[in-house]
Amino acid sequence: MSGQQQFPPYSQQPPYSQQPPYSQQPYPPQPAYPQQAHHQQALPYAAPPAAPYGQQPPPHPYVPQGTAPAPAQRRKSRAPLIIGIVAIVIFALVAGLIVTAVVMKVSDRRAKEQMALDFFAAIQRADAATALSFASDPINDASLLTDAVLKKSAEIAPITNVQVKRSTDDTVTLTMDLLEKRQQIQYDVVKRDGQWKMVQAVKTFQVLESDYQGVAPIINGAKPMNPKALTVFPGVYEMTTGSPYLVWMQPQQYFLLGIPSNDPIFGLQMTDEGKDAARTLLMNKLDACVSSKDLEPSGCPFGTKLNAGYALVAGTVRWSLDEPAEWRAGADGPYLTGYLTLELRLRFDYRHDGKKGTYDKSSTIDLQPKADLRTKDITIAWK
Repeated sequence: MSGQQQFPPYSQQPPYSQQPPYSQQPYPPQPAYPQQAHHQQALPYAAPPAAPYGQQPPPHPYVPQGTAPAPAQRRKSRAPLIIGIVAIVIFALVAGLIVTAVVMKVSDRRAKEQMALDFFAAIQRADAATALSFASDPINDASLLTDAVLKKSAEIAPITNVQVKRSTDDTVTLTMDLLEKRQQIQYDVVKRDGQWKMVQAVKTFQVLESDYQGVAPIINGAKPMNPKALTVFPGVYEMTTGSPYLVWMQPQQYFLLGIPSNDPIFGLQMTDEGKDAARTLLMNKLDACVSSKDLEPSGCPFGTKLNAGYALVAGTVRWSLDEPAEWRAGADGPYLTGYLTLELRLRFDYRHDGKKGTYDKSSTIDLQPKADLRTKDITIAWK
């Protein structure tokens, strides 16, 4: 046919030098199915005409045009994937531990601060037993750690508006209102059996006996079991002597404990009532002495004796003061002491060698009486 290129028969094509002939494996001729030709798709290459029967077609491998054979792929190593997974797991564990540690630290800090607030809440409502439960160590003397003592403190000057300012591993700093002043105190805290406790829930003040000057203190109406060691909660305390004649130099003392710490200040002062009582007692005693009809009045700072051979005429003794007595006394703690000058006159009748005589002389006596007001029954030492 014209316009068409004629392919020579396979017998005229040059042989393939690269492949050996298929003489060992003859292919039988394939039957043709013309009735299915219109269902077949055209291949992307021209199929050669069938070779005559009995002839072996040259080898012609089937390779679709435009498609290169896929190179053989090496199996990828799974080590990077495993390492990545392990790294992620380790990171997650570390992050989890860090988060857990932070959460636990925050929770622990809040527990510590709340404990300090709960302690002062117990103080405020005069709940001594609950307040004591926050103490880090056992308490030996609880004679001042009672509801009644705490209630009295609240009546004198309540602790209010307690807040946490900051906290560290072993301290909690609180601010509070007391005595019309904003106070800031740092308290030591410690864990006991997994629970936070106040190291300074109470404090024991050691007091020298000489500080009391022989007067036992009464604190918020209670007598301490051991006056030489006062154990108290934070708060305000009213110290009294039990006598209307004496008061403490600082009758109201507040102990917030913690840091800074304030120790109690002791020292007695005599009240005007005490001074007047001591003066009155001394002058009454002096009047009684002057009024005595004895040459040696009992309990008086003066007296005389008759020499041998002289006999007192009974009922003739007369003591008197030429000048009114004045006691120039001042207070020294529980004592009122000072100088007292007596211009004293003595008259009496006597008998000597059968004769009657009269003794009438004046003398000056300098005294330094001392009134002791440590008890309600004042005592006078004339000296």
